[in-house]
Amino acid sequence: MAPGIDHDNHYIVFGRTHPGRTVVITDSLNRESLLSAFKRRSFYASDDWNARVEFSINGFGMGSICSGPDNPEIKLYVSDADGESITWLRIWVGVPGSGLMASSIVSMQGPGSDSLQFINSIIPGQTFYYFAEITEADGDKIWTAPIWYTRSGNPPAFELLSFTAQRIGNQALLKWSTANEFNLDRFDIEKSTNTLLFTTAGNVNPTGNLGQIANYTWTDPQTLDTSTYYRLNIFDNAGLSQFSQIMRVDPESPASGVSIYPNPGGNENSIISVSHNREEPFRMEIFSADGKLVEQSVFLAAEGIIYLTLPADKLSRGIYTIRITNSDYSFNESNRFNRQ
Repeated sequence: MAPGIDHDNHYIVFGRTHPGRTVVITDSLNRESLLSAFKRRSFYASDDWNARVEFSINGFGMGSICSGPDNPEIKLYVSDADGESITWLRIWVGVPGSGLMASSIVSMQGPGSDSLQFINSIIPGQTFYYFAEITEADGDKIWTAPIWYTRSGNPPAFELLSFTAQRIGNQALLKWSTANEFNLDRFDIEKSTNTLLFTTAGNVNPTGNLGQIANYTWTDPQTLDTSTYYRLNIFDNAGLSQFSQIMRVDPESPASGVSIYPNPGGNENSIISVSHNREEPFRMEIFSADGKLVEQSVFLAAEGIIYLTLPADKLSRGIYTIRITNSDYSFNESNRFNRQ
């Protein structure tokens, strides 16, 4: 599967009134080449009609089902003929057939974030799919087709049955279990605040053996004061290592939400307050009573409370729904607003 986007396909105005496009990657503009590209899943969905996206893993392009002996090296590059800047790049990863939603493994934000390169360490024998999400400065979104990648090689000499991380009070508690450990040396616990730079926070000695299940717990002695990412780096006696998946733990959140004052609004401007527990980009969308999108913008929310101005002259009289979301929709708040 790969993402497409709706077009304005009315006969007279085809391609003229809506900038959204399903962008097909092919070397010839004929029926056979286009159908072949669709069969390969070599396309992406874009709100911006002329944004160009190059997304690959170890040289394999969008829609590929591929394998190799190395860790997947992810490359993403975005360009726009109109010079529109990119405010957010995000790479998502999932496990085929698991029934679980994909999760974000790396992101880059800020003006000029038009390229990203990242190596994801995975265990030989594992298969993951990866896709990219791009947000432009005007709020336009682009979603690429996935790439399915299997790292070839022998399976590890143990099984990591589970790995979880959760907040207990103001600290992070990690739990994991293994089976059939053989010649393991240690578990290093690594942590990061951005998924790019990890440092070793502690280590645990293995206690399992062949034919046995071993359970482990580890509590981070430091206070959890920001969103923190954890992973296991598992070493054997030969000095070889492999990583677990990355788990995120968030600190206790202050009351989060969205409020608008005054509401109903009149000829004066209204103020929208947004409270949140970390810094990340958000999108504000304003819908009319019949569900049409009449206004949208992207802003960067800092930790705590920020205030946005809703100019009175932006909206005519009526009932509106104002929705504010972050990039993965874990924050999704809607408020009714009455402009009198």
